Amino acid sequence: ANERCTARGTQKLVRRPHLLRSSMLWCIRTCIVAACVRVAISQGGARSLRLAANSKVLGTGLGFGWKRSADDLDGPCSIHRVHNSFLTWDVFEDDFLERAPLVITGLEAGNQVFRRKCSRAALLSDWANTRITLSTANTHSHDKKRVTLQTYVDRHMEPQKENITGRDTLYHFGDNDHAEWEPLFRHYKLPPFIPDSAHTALSWGLAGPNSGVPFHIHGAGYSEPIHGRKRWFLFPPDKRPLFDPNETTLMWLKKHLPNASTVSEFKQCTVHPGEAIYFPSKWWHATLNLDESVFMSTFVRYTHPNHLVSSRRARHNWHNATRLRPLDAHLPLANPEQDNQEF
Repeated sequence: ANERCTARGTQKLVRRPHLLRSSMLWCIRTCIVAACVRVAISQGGARSLRLAANSKVLGTGLGFGWKRSADDLDGPCSIHRVHNSFLTWDVFEDDFLERAPLVITGLEAGNQVFRRKCSRAALLSDWANTRITLSTANTHSHDKKRVTLQTYVDRHMEPQKENITGRDTLYHFGDNDHAEWEPLFRHYKLPPFIPDSAHTALSWGLAGPNSGVPFHIHGAGYSEPIHGRKRWFLFPPDKRPLFDPNETTLMWLKKHLPNASTVSEFKQCTVHPGEAIYFPSKWWHATLNLDESVFMSTFVRYTHPNHLVSSRRARHNWHNATRLRPLDAHLPLANPEQDNQEF
């Protein structure tokens, strides 16, 4: 504690022993929590890391006008789930940053205003006549179409049909005019562990039940459901999954999920409102919206603290000194590598 204080602050601690005891207890608690998280990680298994028991899951959008799907396509979770209050920058950097996906829970309070503004009634009241860009829901998303938000909600958010291919399905995700949507996007709070030095880009979307994007890769980032649940399927960069770029994620789930589940590196999890998933660069991933869904992704290009400072304490101080930053510009996405091994 003394090392983090100025000379004046140190003298104050000496004159007031109870402050010194409080500082020492805070440091001890922080170290114990970090050690417990690391032990749980080292022992393996997402179950040991279900520290989200005290967090309140916000359901699926009920009460905000968005419907929960009658289909039950939820599944198990094989990704570490850790409550935000238990995470430190050192744990995130050492165990997850560009290493493994992570579901961060306990984020309910951060986006309450944005969640209200993304209710069905609020969006259609404020943005019904605003034109948005739809993309085909296949891996390459080549075809585009412009419609109003009202038209999209009325005509394109029905549950995905299993016999309709991705190139025949229109989906709104990204291609946002950030200047036009700034009155809404400025209310969004970024997920944790995004320092001020990082370059960020937001992609907002809406989709119907059983829709999603098939396997693809790009840079690192986070995805946060605002309303509705989103199921994730991931493979590391060197384990290219077997998939048809023009099939929907729903088709892939029906045909390939049983075989994919036998691959030890395969990860899956359902992410709820009040949670966010971190995905490292070039991890293959596909998504399936389980309900009528509103969601935000934050693509991140980190300026890694190791490039700036050398010691762990300096990196820790570097992180504490940073603040969340707003969106600047969209980041270019990586092209899929064609020579990865298929599973």
